[in-house]
Amino acid sequence: GHVEVLTEGHLFRVNRGADALARAEAFLDQAAALDARVHESLAGLAEPPEVATFTETLTEAYASLGAEGGNPSPMFLAMMAGNTLRELGMVPNGRDENGGDLA
Repeated sequence: GHVEVLTEGHLFRVNRGADALARAEAFLDQAAALDARVHESLAGLAEPPEVATFTETLTEAYASLGAEGGNPSPMFLAMMAGNTLRELGMVPNGRDENGGDLA
């Protein structure tokens, strides 16, 4: 519960004392909210969603959190979407057009 200094490289900012603690708590709250929204959007799906569709969902959730700093570019968010689905075991099964495994 105690943070003295928090640096933010993407924002070129150094937070100290109460500001550092508040910023650290905000990061944790945003991460928990994003995780909840990811799980809500995937609840009840029988098949993994298309990465492009899930990227749109993730982009909307990320933007609604008011997060600042990092790089929420389309490429970053698409990679984040793919990684999130993979971490949750939601990868397509089957073979690609060349006969290779997709899973």
